[in-house]
Amino acid sequence: MSAILVKANGDVETLDDIDYKAISNAVGGYIEVVYFPFPNCKNLIAFINEEGKLQGLEPNAKATLLWHKSYGQPLADFLVGDVVFLRNTGSDHADLTDKQKKFLLKEIAEIEDVLNA
Repeated sequence: MSAILVKANGDVETLDDIDYKAISNAVGGYIEVVYFPFPNCKNLIAFINEEGKLQGLEPNAKATLLWHKSYGQPLADFLVGDVVFLRNTGSDHADLTDKQKKFLLKEIAEIEDVLNA
């Protein structure tokens, strides 16, 4: 599977051939699904470490800002640790489409510009 990994330290990577074990390894533990309901980029989900806050993982500014933007407003919560983005198929997850990858990378670049301003 093809996915995008946004690390808490700000690094962004593309992951290939990713399965449940690889997602769990990437986020460092049990996984939890987070929905990103962008109106112009459907079926975007992310996986985070389910116990990340309890473990004291570093906040993920890029993923958090992207999450808030997907809802069109600031939320009262934040994401921690490394975050893996995939496509929601309704009953499972799948590779990101080319459109989703392009959209995500554009949004992440815009967030980087804001964080570096």
